Amino acid sequence: MDDTGSVLMHLTQITKTFGAPPEVINILDTSDFTITRGMTLAVVGPSGIGKSTLLNIIGTLDRPDKGKVLFQDQNLLSLRQDQLAVFRNERVGFVFQFHYLLQGFSAMENVMIPGLIARKSKKMVENLAENMLERVGLAERCHHRVEDLSGGEQQRVAIARALVMNPDMLLADEPTGNLDEKNADSIHSLITELNKELGMTVIVVTHNMKLAHMMEKMVTIQKGKILPAYERD
Repeated sequence: MDDTGSVLMHLTQITKTFGAPPEVINILDTSDFTITRGMTLAVVGPSGIGKSTLLNIIGTLDRPDKGKVLFQDQNLLSLRQDQLAVFRNERVGFVFQFHYLLQGFSAMENVMIPGLIARKSKKMVENLAENMLERVGLAERCHHRVEDLSGGEQQRVAIARALVMNPDMLLADEPTGNLDEKNADSIHSLITELNKELGMTVIVVTHNMKLAHMMEKMVTIQKGKILPAYERD
């Protein structure tokens, strides 16, 4: 059954502060946010408003001071750290401005890492990695060391690694911030194509309004509140 559009995650009454009295900064202040399966969403706005903090809370890389992070009605904040690690590895794919690939290893070896962490058979993981590298246009480059690839190719490897476990969500923080316009446009198109093909939720933090307008919705953060999403033009 196609459950696209069903609630995947709900953040409720999320509060996140930095600093100590009297210099406390409220990044998020009792904010609610609902994420639906298959949605594409851009988090936009000036630097320092909490965009990356929100993304990290969604991906359980950071914990709020208060509130709940519900994934299919399970409060992720009640899980142990090892359980959260399994959740991140299997249900969430991360792509960052810096690709964080392992130098000295091939594209294939980098993409295999999440599957090996999940203790899947090496043969299965090799097949998954090969298929995903083919999908992102790197079939002929899968055995090249990542330092021998171009910047755009390296980011494609990072996307393949993020998606090799077929996660529910792809979270991307300035995924094309270090790329030239041609390579950035290519990655933007790839992300939207993969969303349609795989049915995964995509949330991107970006200053690139061309990418933001490719998403179905956009949100921003003002005075600690996540403003209601609005449809793209």
